[in-house]
Amino acid sequence: MPPRAGQTRTKPGRSTRRPRGSLSREEIITKAFELVEAESVDELSMPKLARHLGVGVTSIYWYFRSKDELIDALVEQAATQFDEIMPTFTGYAWDDHLRHYFRAFRRVFVENPALCDLIVLRAPMRSERAKELIFRRLERELKVLVDAGFPVREALHAYKTLSVYTRGCVLQDRLYAAAGQPTDDRKALASIADPETMPVMSQAVEHWSSSFATDDDFEAGLTTAIEGLGQQLARARAQA
Repeated sequence: MPPRAGQTRTKPGRSTRRPRGSLSREEIITKAFELVEAESVDELSMPKLARHLGVGVTSIYWYFRSKDELIDALVEQAATQFDEIMPTFTGYAWDDHLRHYFRAFRRVFVENPALCDLIVLRAPMRSERAKELIFRRLERELKVLVDAGFPVREALHAYKTLSVYTRGCVLQDRLYAAAGQPTDDRKALASIADPETMPVMSQAVEHWSSSFATDDDFEAGLTTAIEGLGQQLARARAQA
């Protein structure tokens, strides 16, 4: 059917350009976050985001001078979301507090890959807002350890160790998932670990996981670290 008088025909598959001045910085961040959630940070590009917004690429550059500047804004948004999602644990002894906290820490990143991409794989400390959120959370978490008797230096090292361990488990699990490799391949390995030449490994295969980052692996490592901190705390109390 031909267009009526005053109308123009829109070609199939071509999106209608939105009105001038209808774009905002907040909408750009929201739509960019949608793309990161649907794909990944590495797949995000300014032309792809422009198509998602229904604007020209130059319209985005009025608000963000580069993709790096946009990523910094997304990291800040991710830090805010992470802070909102993470529960606040109160009323627990320091060791149970750490267990609950880092289990939740890991779960948030596992269930929200976009937050993992933006916080774990990027540099959140480049954002002043993200720094403030991280420091406020650290203030709360370190106080639990200091109140239990840990010196500040040891409390900070304890948090950093468990944080790096937890993030490492999340990333290792994601690497294996992205590669399509199974984490539980004990049967395949059983034929390699011959009891005569590898007596220890032939027994260890029963507890094996290729990623070293399954739920059981994470819990075992978390327990080992916290029990070690308990011994450290006992020494600190004895010296005090």
